[in-house]
Amino acid sequence: MNYWLLKKLDEADAKRAIPRLRKLRKKLSAEVPPKDSEGNLLLASWNLRDFGVPGGGFGHGERLPESYFYIAETLSRFDFVAVQEVNALYAWEEVMSILGPDYGFIASDVTEGASGNGERLTYLYDRRKVSFRDIAGEIVLQPSMLISKTAKGGSQFARTPYFASFRSGWRKFDICTVHIYYGEESGEKLKRRIEEIEDVVAVLGKRADVANEAGKAMILLGDFNIVGLDHKTMQALGKKGFVVPPGIQEPPTGQRNSYYDQIAFKLAKDDALVLPKGKKEEAGSIPMFDGLFEPGEIDTYREFFEPLRKAAEEQAAADAEKKGKKKPGPIAPEDYYKEWRTWQVSDHQPLWVRLDADDSDEYLEKLQAGG
Repeated sequence: MNYWLLKKLDEADAKRAIPRLRKLRKKLSAEVPPKDSEGNLLLASWNLRDFGVPGGGFGHGERLPESYFYIAETLSRFDFVAVQEVNALYAWEEVMSILGPDYGFIASDVTEGASGNGERLTYLYDRRKVSFRDIAGEIVLQPSMLISKTAKGGSQFARTPYFASFRSGWRKFDICTVHIYYGEESGEKLKRRIEEIEDVVAVLGKRADVANEAGKAMILLGDFNIVGLDHKTMQALGKKGFVVPPGIQEPPTGQRNSYYDQIAFKLAKDDALVLPKGKKEEAGSIPMFDGLFEPGEIDTYREFFEPLRKAAEEQAAADAEKKGKKKPGPIAPEDYYKEWRTWQVSDHQPLWVRLDADDSDEYLEKLQAGG
């Protein structure tokens, strides 16, 4: 991590950032296993809300300089991270400059269309532990698998899943990250969400069988917009042999704001990839606002969000007048601040799992047996 870049911040920004960064480091060290073993791989998935949208998402303003350090610090605790909602690369390049030369990334092209939002799906990896195996591409559906098929045809994914191949130690793995269509909680739009999950699972299920035969794991992760453990969205993810470790299916109360994000695996029968020690602490999520942008810090950040709050009030009043509706009431500063901070960090929590990346004993056992 290039902490020396903190010196380039304005004095007021640095005064806020440094103590909060130290607090975040202590929190992450307590909640995430250390990156100190070649035999393990710390893998994560994180949706960074509208990361790099010029002007900020939905008028909530650009991220503050300090926020890039908080995001980079969190990402640095993992060997490999699938990141969703990366838009213009200027913001991502800022994070990469803070992370330093030990980290590499590959990203998809921007996703166009009504639901694509111009975002990229991105893989960040620590070059000291992980290597890219020069295979990457976007998943495109065959005509027979198109979503929401009608007499006039059907649709591809709203945001095209991104597939790639990597290696860490003995562990070779194929991986696909997704940001599934959200739509609505019911009706045809929910049906489309379920169809998208079923289709990506169907495509990856076939590839996983081939990968397993070659001694590779298949990992499917990202923002699935899962409604709940017993919902059809989760049932769709569980088809074709994909399994989500219990520790991240239903984490401890208060540790996660939704079930949207998941990490699923399809493994060969003798593969012990997931949670090698069988401990619950080998997987989890990170509540980012325990120590960052807390409710008691509202006055610290009021100068940044207050003009945006007033603008949002004025826009809401103008929209109501245009539609001939009653002028809405004021937006409470506390409510706006709580939402504004999700565009500083994210409205999703990082989800992680510690994996076994050392097959040495298994390999030696096969050699001894004459395999």
